[in-house]
Amino acid sequence: MEATLPSNRKNLTIEKYDGTTDPYEHLDVYITQASLYTTDDVVLCRVFQMSLKGHTLHWRLPPNSMDSFDTLATCFGIQFATSWAHQSTSYKNKGNHCGPSWNI
Repeated sequence: MEATLPSNRKNLTIEKYDGTTDPYEHLDVYITQASLYTTDDVVLCRVFQMSLKGHTLHWRLPPNSMDSFDTLATCFGIQFATSWAHQSTSYKNKGNHCGPSWNI
């Protein structure tokens, strides 16, 4: 996916995700802040890594495997679902679009 970052883009003022808290809450905060600047799925996917820190920065998906930010969010939630005490949120009930062949 190719993306040009918006010229009005500013660094997001959210706490970077380190894998020890609710990944779905992080997604909700990320989307709320990022959507102030763009709703472009490609940009949302590209900028998402800037909201991570620590070992979560090493989380990778196969190149060209994302078809939307929704897919990335679902895969991110699945990957880090065991990192926190579970609570129901908006992304938790989404279907698994990651497929059995993905190594995430």
